[in-house]
Amino acid sequence: MSLVNWMFKAYFQSRLRQIQHSINHPFETQRALLKQLIASAATTAWRRRYDYKSIDGPRTFSDRVPTTDYETLKPLIDRMMCGEPDVLWPGTTCRFAKSAGTSSDKSKYIPLTRSSLIDCHLKGVADTLALWFDANPRSKFFTGKAMLMGVTCRGFLETDRQLSAMCPP
Repeated sequence: MSLVNWMFKAYFQSRLRQIQHSINHPFETQRALLKQLIASAATTAWRRRYDYKSIDGPRTFSDRVPTTDYETLKPLIDRMMCGEPDVLWPGTTCRFAKSAGTSSDKSKYIPLTRSSLIDCHLKGVADTLALWFDANPRSKFFTGKAMLMGVTCRGFLETDRQLSAMCPP
């Protein structure tokens, strides 16, 4: 086994243990994630609106923070698209995915923060590969047949020109 394959296999085995822990302890995992997300949003306008400081668990969260549709979030997302920091997530959001179509027949912009790209998209790929290698232990990462996972960046709204057009001075 090559050094590269050995390193990837070791990483995926480590990630698989974390996945297995989440499967075996779902409530503990969800509580820890809720606590982490509440702490991460400590500086945001959204946190102030729903007094995140006093949320002490899932029940308080579900009682205090309503299920929200896109139309309710749209003014906040518009503020983010104009460069305002700390609205729904800490910092300034520079990337937005554009939905391909929705029930209202209007495209919607979904904020993509650095942490969401890392914690959701990249970890999702790693988790998929970890599960693949667990189910197929003889697989080799850089030799033999390959499994490809494609992604498109067509929906990203990134350029200053596009943002400026949406948020005139």
